[in-house]
Amino acid sequence: MSMPQPPVSPQLPPPSSGSGLKVALIIFLIMLVLFAVACGGCVYAVYYVTVNAKAMLADAIREALIQSIQDSELRDEDKTVIIAQANRVTDEFKAGRITVEDLTTILQNLGESPLISLGVVYVIEEKYVKPSGLSQEEKDEAKLSLQRAARGVFEKKISQQDLEAVSDQISDVDADGNRQLKESISDEELRTFLADLKQLADDAEIPEEPFEVNIGDEFKKAVDKSLENK
Repeated sequence: MSMPQPPVSPQLPPPSSGSGLKVALIIFLIMLVLFAVACGGCVYAVYYVTVNAKAMLADAIREALIQSIQDSELRDEDKTVIIAQANRVTDEFKAGRITVEDLTTILQNLGESPLISLGVVYVIEEKYVKPSGLSQEEKDEAKLSLQRAARGVFEKKISQQDLEAVSDQISDVDADGNRQLKESISDEELRTFLADLKQLADDAEIPEEPFEVNIGDEFKKAVDKSLENK
């Protein structure tokens, strides 16, 4: 009886330049790959990973994740911290100190945190507001609305679903039901989105005051918590 052929090493989709939402959701790409290895193909996948593929899998995930983060509109300081945490988690997996099941739990915990929605809110300013033709006054108002939305997400008064409900002007839904930010939008589309976002923050009774969240630090805290509780 011939030995079953090992599954082909999974390939992550290439990063889409400028797609803030895809970058914000990048952590789920790791989860999907690991879930495929753990459950898709079962005996063959487990056999292959157990024998010789753990290091290759970890390195492939790391490379794709880091490239996607570097290509994103996230702030440089956030990129540095997130990449360090990606290295930390994949190194733990590569060294055998955490299992596929541990990784799945860690990534589920990250997915349930407000980090994804927070990331989208901050990317919108870099991707659309700053290069737009809006007046400086409009850009200042837009920044405040985005900060209020970020606060609402951070305090769990605004959900990812709430944000998606007002994002039709700046995003599209693909055939698989995944929402992605448009490569470019008009100033009028941006104004409509910002008006809807302001109304969302008003409805959630978010104070009209500046608010900053360090995405990198929050990501590290989420990873710390997940590794402590794995």
